[in-house]
Amino acid sequence: MTPDEIVHIVHVAGQKQLLPVQELILHQSWKGETYATMAEEFHYDAAYLKKVAFELWHLLSDIFQTPISKANLRSILGSHPLTLQQQQLLSSTSLSPFPPKICSDCQFP
Repeated sequence: MTPDEIVHIVHVAGQKQLLPVQELILHQSWKGETYATMAEEFHYDAAYLKKVAFELWHLLSDIFQTPISKANLRSILGSHPLTLQQQQLLSSTSLSPFPPKICSDCQFP
């Protein structure tokens, strides 16, 4: 599974969009970045990012029914293939199976 697939599954499973800062945390955590590095690079307070990340990990844990954290995100979901139900959800919700990729060079407010 990729970060973009995770974002899309959250959207269709929970009927909600992740906040841009949550997507940023997801993508940067997937790359192994620290909260301090994210805060410096994207001009956020590290404590704020940790708070938002806590909510994100809780949401992902509920959706995927397994404890998800920054430390285990990639090891658990990276090797986790889409289930048949997730594939059906994704294909039934849009013509495009995945949302556009986040620009890796973009600066998030």
